[in-house]
Amino acid sequence: MKHVRIVGLCLTAMFALGMVASTPALAVPEFEVCEEGGTEKWENHECNSGQGKGPWSFLKITKSYTVEGTSAVSTLKSKIGKEEIIIECKKDKFTGSIEPAGKTKGKVTFESCTVKKPGGCTVEIPSFEVTDQLVGKEDEFKPTKGEKKEVFVEIVIGTCVLKGTYQIKGIQKCELPSGETGKVEHEIVCTPAGGKLTLGKEKADFESTLKVKLTNGWAWRSK
Repeated sequence: MKHVRIVGLCLTAMFALGMVASTPALAVPEFEVCEEGGTEKWENHECNSGQGKGPWSFLKITKSYTVEGTSAVSTLKSKIGKEEIIIECKKDKFTGSIEPAGKTKGKVTFESCTVKKPGGCTVEIPSFEVTDQLVGKEDEFKPTKGEKKEVFVEIVIGTCVLKGTYQIKGIQKCELPSGETGKVEHEIVCTPAGGKLTLGKEKADFESTLKVKLTNGWAWRSK
């Protein structure tokens, strides 16, 4: 009877391993661009009109496509010591590229930034570079600066008690609300809920909505 139980356990283990081995790996989201070729045959570069009448189809990209974007107001909230700090930038610019395998890289430049709290401070935010990876329906942005590539952005505070240079570290996940729909311009929405950012030992909350498009004007999506 003991031998039967052992055989039964072995068979159960083999079955479980077989199930694991046969489970397909989760597909990594990738970017698709409406370009010439494929079988959809739309009549325009937005792939949304006159199917069967033209040369355009959504295809997974095999090369880099340059992108550009801009946002309206962006805010950063945190603490320096016991002092709450709120920085607001009226706009920013993003230049970079989307790559195969759902990757992106680019440069961010904030413009017209002010310290809303505390009063009397000035601020400078140098341009910085990021990389990101599609994760489901989100973009996960990572920094590229620092020994461990953990510095997301530096902020330089001047002319007040907080004067100094401070580093924001961590990663930021942002949503693509309509990422799977082919569009010329997509929104990337960043909220505190998607952030794992810190300023020193304090949590840092970032909020912004970025509108991004391909520089060639073609429609694109994530799949």
